[in-house]
Amino acid sequence: MKKNKGMPIRNINRLLIVAVIIISIAVILFSAVSIENTDNLEQYVEATYNNAYTMTINAMDVKSYLYKSRETMFDVVESTHSDRTAAELEQLYKKREELSISLDRIDEWMKNTGQGGLRSSIRALIAKNDQSIGLSFDGRQEEGALLLEQNEPIYEELDAILDNLIAKGTEEIESYVAQSHDLNMQTNRTVLILGIIVIALCLMTSIFSARFISSRNDEIYQRETLFNIIMENVDDVFIIYDYETGDIEFSSQNAERMLGLAIKPQVTNNYSLLKEYVSEDVYEQISHAYDNGEMKKTLELEYGFIHAQTGERKLVRTRMYPYYDKNQKGYRLVSVTQDITQDRQAQEALLDALNDAEHANAVKRDFLSRVSHDLKTPINAIVGMKAIAEMSVGDEEKTRDCLEKIDIAARHLLDLVNDVLDISRLEAGNMKLERKPFDLGKMIDDITSIIYSRATEQELHFNVVREDMMQPNLIGDETSIRQIVLNFLTNAVKFTGKGGNITFFIRQHDLSEDTVFTRFTVRDDGIGIAADFIEKIFVPFEQEGKPPVSRFRGAGLGLAISKSLASQLGGDITVISEEGEGSEFSFDIKMGIQAAELERHERRSKEMDEFDFSGKRILIVEDNDINMEISDALLTTVGFEAEQAVNGKEAVILFEEKPEHYYDIILMDVHMPVMDGLEATRAIRASSKGDAGTVPVVAMTANASHESINESISSGMNAHIAKPIDPKEVLSILEELLAKKGGKDE
Repeated sequence: MKKNKGMPIRNINRLLIVAVIIISIAVILFSAVSIENTDNLEQYVEATYNNAYTMTINAMDVKSYLYKSRETMFDVVESTHSDRTAAELEQLYKKREELSISLDRIDEWMKNTGQGGLRSSIRALIAKNDQSIGLSFDGRQEEGALLLEQNEPIYEELDAILDNLIAKGTEEIESYVAQSHDLNMQTNRTVLILGIIVIALCLMTSIFSARFISSRNDEIYQRETLFNIIMENVDDVFIIYDYETGDIEFSSQNAERMLGLAIKPQVTNNYSLLKEYVSEDVYEQISHAYDNGEMKKTLELEYGFIHAQTGERKLVRTRMYPYYDKNQKGYRLVSVTQDITQDRQAQEALLDALNDAEHANAVKRDFLSRVSHDLKTPINAIVGMKAIAEMSVGDEEKTRDCLEKIDIAARHLLDLVNDVLDISRLEAGNMKLERKPFDLGKMIDDITSIIYSRATEQELHFNVVREDMMQPNLIGDETSIRQIVLNFLTNAVKFTGKGGNITFFIRQHDLSEDTVFTRFTVRDDGIGIAADFIEKIFVPFEQEGKPPVSRFRGAGLGLAISKSLASQLGGDITVISEEGEGSEFSFDIKMGIQAAELERHERRSKEMDEFDFSGKRILIVEDNDINMEISDALLTTVGFEAEQAVNGKEAVILFEEKPEHYYDIILMDVHMPVMDGLEATRAIRASSKGDAGTVPVVAMTANASHESINESISSGMNAHIAKPIDPKEVLSILEELLAKKGGKDE
């Protein structure tokens, strides 16, 4: 705020005090002169009042009585018994009682001037009047009238005497007035002189006051400007209403921006503008508050409002605060209106989110209940088949049958776990897609072989139709595409009854130089999907039917995973289904074309007995005893000479102690105590041994996320294997890495 550069406020206050003192002295002098002149004037007034004025007034009172008495007496004679006559007589008698004081004063004044009194004449007149009244009330009106005529000379005589007294009193009053005028002129001259002095002092005081006020004008102006800026930019509309005048005294400038209404102060009943933009009951409450000056407490309203200019529907909150005077009566009303549309929308969004979260929790609880059953089923099969196998030692056929069933149950259990992990990664955004060359024809053959055996077991008719297969060599995420299509086909097998039909269509379209669209469609004539459930089939954990009523196993995650994968791949899933008639699921995706040969990207499929690693030494680093036993048994079976380490630190020590090229390859668990696999790999790569940079290190971990793979490779590892392991995949990776290492060593 800019400071005032004029006279300091303290000095201005001192000058104002001096001016007030001088003015006070002048006022005291003026008062002293006025008091003296007033005393003199009071003496004149007192003399006038005690003599001429009092006598004149009393004479007028007596004269008024005589006039009223004469008029009343004639009325009495003419109409004795009327109500009016009785009232007039009552007033006359009352006047007689008041007349005594006036007669005393007149007689005293006349005696001082050497004249006789009026009391005796008045009394005689009153006596005759009373006699006349009595005659009239006795029915002798003529005699009463005659007696009144005899009183006329007395009236005239008294009237003349009173007129003479009034004239003398008036003359004496005029004399006193002349004397008072002279005294008044003297007083006026004194007042004029003192007035000039006071005016001069007031002018000086005004000049200094004006300078003081001027020094504050800038500050007031800046505050008003700041206030207007705030009023224009805040989202609250302020209105001040005067109950007495019915005017709006103040309206913030943002009223037009917030409400679309140009509310101007000093225009009566501006609140009536709201009528078109609020409901009738709200308008009644608002108008009642504006029109009722007796509102004793704050009124708060929340209501819908239509913006007068944009037509946008808003939710606003209005608070009305009454001002009170000393009698506790409202004489001002302050109205504050706030747009709460966004706040309410945010609250509703939070409520919706809460409801969604509660629904999701309920669905997840239902899922956990259902999936716990599904998980226990294969686990129970594994435990049961193990017990049967133990009891069937020596029965090779029975043992082999138990092992096959254990393998089926274990793979089913793995599928369930993978579904849960996949949906978790998708929800967290950790699912990363790959773009690699693959053979579409081979992928279809693999999928067909898997589904064909399942369909045959359930006596289903399964057909594969390939249309317009223009380009089999593609670039894309084969794993994700395979997962989506297998989910479609698995569901079709699951929800189609014995003797039903399943058709798998593959069609390519819109071929360009480097891309082609491929559409996968699975059609069945199974149970179909209810119309009200189609929108929910892609929601995680949702299943049609409630467990344990539903006879179809599954966690309710397959289609949710497929939908998310399809979206990330840039494709889309469409569904056509009718309950009881069957379903059709389609997935259309655009992929790149790989013209080069794909053999270098494919591993030749081998059986377990075809692998031979004789003469190769491997270091297995694993902290879990069972996993160590499985890995050791698998690797020694195919010819490896295996050594063991239970943590990363022990592995580094063994590597440092052994001669160069002692270990042909290292199989390293990632999560271990003391030192994890990543740190151990970095320590091995940093070693000064000659083979520190060439010995292959393979990560083995339960975390198969893209981030985990990148972290493993960044630490110096050569490959990444996800648990639970696929023996063929493990051996193929080890074979490929050893082949590459052999080439480098040569």
